[in-house]
Amino acid sequence: MLKNLSKHLTFFMIVALLGTSTITSCKKKEEEKKVDEKAVADSIAKAEAAKKAEVKPAEDPKNLASPPDSTTVTINKANIKIAYSKPSVKGRPIWGTLVPYNEVWRAGANAATVFSTDKDIMVEGKKLPAGQYSLFMIPTEKDWTIIFDKTLKQWGSFKYDKDGKTDALRVTVKPTKVDAAQEVLKYEIVPTKGNLTGNVELTWEKIKVSFKVK
Repeated sequence: MLKNLSKHLTFFMIVALLGTSTITSCKKKEEEKKVDEKAVADSIAKAEAAKKAEVKPAEDPKNLASPPDSTTVTINKANIKIAYSKPSVKGRPIWGTLVPYNEVWRAGANAATVFSTDKDIMVEGKKLPAGQYSLFMIPTEKDWTIIFDKTLKQWGSFKYDKDGKTDALRVTVKPTKVDAAQEVLKYEIVPTKGNLTGNVELTWEKIKVSFKVK
């Protein structure tokens, strides 16, 4: 009887040991699986981070639809610069359509055109202090309003304060028609009177708008 009991105990101990071994093995496999899954997840995360951090080469400005440009002239010791992006006509109706009448226009494309002068100047007989300004225009069929706005780095004219609270100066001029169509918007600063004064000219399609500076 004791022998049988001993045999039974031995049998149960073997079963117990086998069960413990199986459980331990399962736990080990689960832990290894978790480690593998974490390694895969870490690898994917690193790959995505590397992709986001990848520095792409800057696009050649010449290939942009409205590439940047600038013009600089010294008028009576004042260095005047206009930085802008130049759109093209591309067969489109411009005035009153692409550029609506009676609405504030960025006077170019992309970011608002920037007008800068390192000395106080007179624009159409009104004083403009030295500084940098966003240049906006309000075109109509009869006359144009030229706006020098004190808020820089504006995209288009979407955030322009239409109440004029940020204006440094406004002047009104009349547009003129030109015979030869200008495909790409162009700014020029043309010196006059022995470089003591000048005309800032915007020409696009068959319209030229200019204002005097000195």
